[in-house]
Amino acid sequence: MAIEKLKKSEDGIIRFNQGQLIDLEKLLGMQATDQEIAACFGIHRSTLIDIKKRDPVFAECYTRGKDTGRASLRHLMWQSALGSETREPNIAMQIFLAKNILGMSDKQELTGKDGKDFTIGIARDG
Repeated sequence: MAIEKLKKSEDGIIRFNQGQLIDLEKLLGMQATDQEIAACFGIHRSTLIDIKKRDPVFAECYTRGKDTGRASLRHLMWQSALGSETREPNIAMQIFLAKNILGMSDKQELTGKDGKDFTIGIARDG
């Protein structure tokens, strides 16, 4: 993906044009970091953060791109967990989703008789 670098406008302010906003959403759809995005557009990370704070159109594109990427990833994970006619369900993904979405865990709590504490003894030979 060839990305057009950002330039200051005549008033000295850096603005994203429509094509750059489309590229931004694509990068965010892949969950690119602010550092990676800034590098692609030839600016410093702090400049990117400043633009996000002052430009509501940019901020909306930023949020939409991140959200779209998360939804796409979740969809792929879900499809992987379910499997298809040509692919077995991914059991590891099912476990991951169960833990992260349903709050399940592998935690086990052990108690003694009637829920009381128990002791462990160590037997020694001789």
